[in-house]
Amino acid sequence: MDVYRASKSRSQNRKGWYVTFRHPLRKDATGKVGLKVRRGLGTADDQEADLLVKQMNELLLDDTLWSIHAKSRARSLYDERVIAAFYEDLEPMQMTDLKAVRERELPYPRREEDYNQIRFTGGHERYEGLRQLLGLADEPFLQSNAIHAPHYELEWIACDSPTYEAVVTFLPFEKTKAYMEECVIKAAISYACDGGDHELARHFLQHEHEPFALRQLIGTTPAFYVTRFTATQPNVSVNEHVQEYIEIIRSQALQVRERLMETHDFTEKQFTYPTDDVLLAFEETWRGEIEFTLLIDALMEEVEKRFHSLPQGRWTYTSEEWPECWRFQAKDPNVTLRILSILTSQDESKCGKLLTPLVEGIRVRGSFSGRKGIFTVGPEKNDRVLSTNTMKGIDQSHTLVWVQETKRDSYDHMLPTLRYLISTGQIEKLHLYMHGDESEEWKRHAGQALEIVLNDVKRELGWTAYSQAERQILRNSLYFSVEEVYERTIHTIEEYELPSVHPIYTNMMLSLVVKDACDAFYQKLETQDGLREKALCRRFAELGEDEYGGMKPQALMFTTITETFYRSFFTQPSGWSHEDLTNDKREEAIAAICMHFSKALRTYLQTNVCHQQIGEWQSAYGRNGKNAKKKRAQDLNVIFEDVLPSSHRLIDQPKCVKHLYGLMKEAIESSGGILLS
Repeated sequence: MDVYRASKSRSQNRKGWYVTFRHPLRKDATGKVGLKVRRGLGTADDQEADLLVKQMNELLLDDTLWSIHAKSRARSLYDERVIAAFYEDLEPMQMTDLKAVRERELPYPRREEDYNQIRFTGGHERYEGLRQLLGLADEPFLQSNAIHAPHYELEWIACDSPTYEAVVTFLPFEKTKAYMEECVIKAAISYACDGGDHELARHFLQHEHEPFALRQLIGTTPAFYVTRFTATQPNVSVNEHVQEYIEIIRSQALQVRERLMETHDFTEKQFTYPTDDVLLAFEETWRGEIEFTLLIDALMEEVEKRFHSLPQGRWTYTSEEWPECWRFQAKDPNVTLRILSILTSQDESKCGKLLTPLVEGIRVRGSFSGRKGIFTVGPEKNDRVLSTNTMKGIDQSHTLVWVQETKRDSYDHMLPTLRYLISTGQIEKLHLYMHGDESEEWKRHAGQALEIVLNDVKRELGWTAYSQAERQILRNSLYFSVEEVYERTIHTIEEYELPSVHPIYTNMMLSLVVKDACDAFYQKLETQDGLREKALCRRFAELGEDEYGGMKPQALMFTTITETFYRSFFTQPSGWSHEDLTNDKREEAIAAICMHFSKALRTYLQTNVCHQQIGEWQSAYGRNGKNAKKKRAQDLNVIFEDVLPSSHRLIDQPKCVKHLYGLMKEAIESSGGILLS
């Protein structure tokens, strides 16, 4: 039996100790037992830390305690801090809600204080609306373009306050480590597959699928900026540590390649045109090397140093002794803005000195432009399916302001948001701010572009959707001034009232609607490369997230179901409780049902796709060896089929129809509608 040992350490400039050890029951990404764990000991005393490490070593030697069922017996023997460090890792990991952390540190005003929550959305222009509203048009930390769009959530509480406060939350330890490992693995693979120094540097210093720029944290190298289309290198300083890391990756990549050619009979051609078998075998082998572990540990220590560059403030830390949030206060708004600029800088000349990639969210409170409200903007991608976090941001806002550049040729990127607002009964939140040229020519262009988008809405969701969107955009909420947007939306908080008219439905068509939703989901569900699918499984299994690299199975399932029910059921009632109703009244009643249904469906999917199948996600992530991709694909299919089976299996899984029927019935009846059996 392997012997597991614990040791203590502390971060630079930190007084508290933490313990590191290989867990005897948790598997690493290669499927081997002995995942490296780091947990804070909650003490700065050297002798006390030694005692806790001693207790941990005793626990690691007694395999009769290596079970969650032995936790109560271990409690009678060891300190609670040792118990937490060992047994927390035997239960499904729940990632900290960092928005809740910001709320704890700097809470939103109470609802009765009449603070409207206005969220800015759209392309990278969405920051322009916020800048103008706050009178901060020249502030660099709010600057955005198509290349450098901020990746963090920004929440601004504009109020009458003598001071300026801010709280900044950071990426969790495990998520930062995951990004780091993925950068290192991709860099090694690219070099082993004849990518050259540029490909190695590019993948190492910039995550392939996430806005994680490692070069901003540790430094950069000229090779990063070289492409097939550039003949010269920019004038950037070379960081010696970065060169050392690159040398390690280069050397290990070649060694792993040679080993795989011997053990797996891979050929030179297979590395030139790598298949999933080659990529996954390389990843598994590279992860298992001690050099990989040492490199990741060194990088994490280097990255942790960036936190020390911040001025004095109040820190809180996680159980891994990793910074969770930092709060500061100032009387001068310029001081606050200067610090925020440091935290969010994208200046390439400062690579190796920045903290930007680790910033997850910022909440600011203070007086700006004399306006009052809660203004938010978040990271968004122009994908056909909105992310779960983007959806939640919309749900939590009272008003959604879409900022649109008038001169943009196409407005197609509005479509996913419009579909979401309509199918979830929230279209009345939408207000459109046209930013840029206000000439009559460009106003006509904007109207024509919007009409094209509305026709797309009609094609995908039907005439009722077109009517709802047209009324909201063209009649009520098209502005060419951010001041007008503010004046029209700041007092839109209203108490919800049941509609005065009631649609009448029968459940005869429900099975066909569910079948349509199943067919649509599996038609849109795309197969990806093996490394990306494995990274997705890691998000569900360990990081408490539901998407990666454009793959959003839970969000896709939610979108497919809500849009199908909207188009084929909720907008097709058998009758109404009153005659001679206006379209506005009918649409209002349908929107109320859609809103209730979407809220219940989100909770249902979060429970059944994520929480109740955590073991299945962990098994899928742990797949290694021959045919790992095929087996993982089968695992994913089982997970999805358990919640939303393919149409030919619906008859074998009536619980799906039963669950969706329950959600639909509750939504209709709680909104004043009538459902006939």
